[in-house]
Amino acid sequence: HVAEAASCPPTIRVTVAEFVEQPHDTLELHE
Repeated sequence: HVAEAASCPPTIRVTVAEFVEQPHDTLELHE
């Protein structure tokens, strides 16, 4: 998994990390 993350652009890594770390409840609150 580390090798795959290293091959991705930093922007994608940050976006995926934030999406995975955020609980689904948080996404509903934003709506």
